[in-house]
Amino acid sequence: MIRLWMLLSIASLYGQPDEPPEPPESDEPRPVALGDAPPPLKVGEWINGRPPALPGSAIDGQERAFLVYFGSPAEDAWLDDVARLAQIHAAFTARGVVVLVVSNDEPHVLAGFAQGPPRVPLIIGHDSDNSTTEAWMAGIDEFPWTCVIDRGGRLAWAGKSIWEARDAIADIVADKLDAAAIRKAVETAKQIEMLDGMMANARRQGDPKTVLNLLDKVIAADPTRADSYEQKRRWLIRLGRIEALTEVNEAMRAACWDRPAALHALLESQWRSPQPTARDLRLMARCACRLVELTDGDDPFAWAELARVRGELGQFDAAIDAQQRAVDLIKLDIDEAMSQSLEYYRRLKAAAAEIDPRNPAVGRPPNGPTPASNESPTSRAAREPGPDKPLID
Repeated sequence: MIRLWMLLSIASLYGQPDEPPEPPESDEPRPVALGDAPPPLKVGEWINGRPPALPGSAIDGQERAFLVYFGSPAEDAWLDDVARLAQIHAAFTARGVVVLVVSNDEPHVLAGFAQGPPRVPLIIGHDSDNSTTEAWMAGIDEFPWTCVIDRGGRLAWAGKSIWEARDAIADIVADKLDAAAIRKAVETAKQIEMLDGMMANARRQGDPKTVLNLLDKVIAADPTRADSYEQKRRWLIRLGRIEALTEVNEAMRAACWDRPAALHALLESQWRSPQPTARDLRLMARCACRLVELTDGDDPFAWAELARVRGELGQFDAAIDAQQRAVDLIKLDIDEAMSQSLEYYRRLKAAAAEIDPRNPAVGRPPNGPTPASNESPTSRAAREPGPDKPLID
């Protein structure tokens, strides 16, 4: 026994390979990767009824797809997210999709929220000991979090964007998101993670040229990843290269043209522009119209995006019409945000009419001339009489 120990010790001294040690067992749940089967979904109590099926099970011989949302009424995103989930529930339930909400808030809080008014048409699971949330979200620091499970019981998508979750559900229902597509997504995610690490190093070194080159590689790996374009736009703005934004915007539009989630992210990136002059309102109008088209005119949030752009353009009648469509289509207006936005556009229109400088009854500076009808201040200045210029009626 001593001799064997000595031989092993000598072998290790001379660099002989040993058997790799067994990894220590850990009580920490293993992160769920794309393509993996998620942990069992166990909750202490179901509110608003029981699910027709759970991930990994079938009913009536039909395999289901699932959207599982982990959140809390205490989160700022809760109201908007639940309203979006209600729309997905209405659009896809008849097509074999089960939408579930999981929260560890107290049952009476969840029940009060579910019963309304307005009543929330979603099944909510009370994760009494938080074990299901911890198992599904192992290694995830962000919250809330959404997981999409395909008909084969595999994790097909995970993230924060409800728009992207909807796209994933639509792809599953249309048989576009299969095992091969998931594997490709995993490979792309690894590639982008590596490039993101290289970009972080370039940022620390203050090397914008390398950052922009790496961003181009990220965009080539996943052209529909709106965040990459947003980062590139910010670097170009920081470097004062405003003229280059048009090319970036057009590349993003072309790449995102057929993906509702990507179009929505594009619009959000435009709204977040650090300089309003960096916004391309013509691009935003095109993308908002396309978003309505891609969602078959049935998504109130797409119509609300269009109304927001129309309002920014000063097209108040068009903004009111679009927001009215959103109000008519919304399944769950928890905080009456859609109706409040409609009222806001109506007030904007009324205010614009009241302070229109072409209206002689208002908008006239004290003791100043009445502005001429249908004139801008520039044309008005051009028509002021001078020594050799007659007054023009």
